[in-house]
Amino acid sequence: MSAKRKKAPLSVSVTEPAAPAGNQAQVQLSWEGVKAVQKKIERCLELYMTQAEIVTALQVQSKVEPSLTCLVWQKLQEQNPHFFHVYDYYLQMKDHVTAFNYLVEQQALIQNELTPEPKEHKKVVEIDITK
Repeated sequence: MSAKRKKAPLSVSVTEPAAPAGNQAQVQLSWEGVKAVQKKIERCLELYMTQAEIVTALQVQSKVEPSLTCLVWQKLQEQNPHFFHVYDYYLQMKDHVTAFNYLVEQQALIQNELTPEPKEHKKVVEIDITK
């Protein structure tokens, strides 16, 4: 029976987006932390979110640094290129469907404005004046 080894923290060199070129910071990450970010990204992928939406969502909701999210995203893309190719296609389709639905809604609004309201029918009352 093999003993379960505890994984040492992962030392990753990341470039901060706001930092000057070449300025890098060392970030200590645990494998559990990286796996947690991966799981969160995967949940977002199920919702067909874009990379920018995922980065923002994880930063706001889970306080995950954008650089970490981007790093995990990059590794997932390297390990699953076919999945991300198909995923990008689905995102394009989502955008097309959203645009189409918007145009249909706009067309319906314009048609409603151009179509005159039906005039109310006046009720004709017949009065017998011969009596």
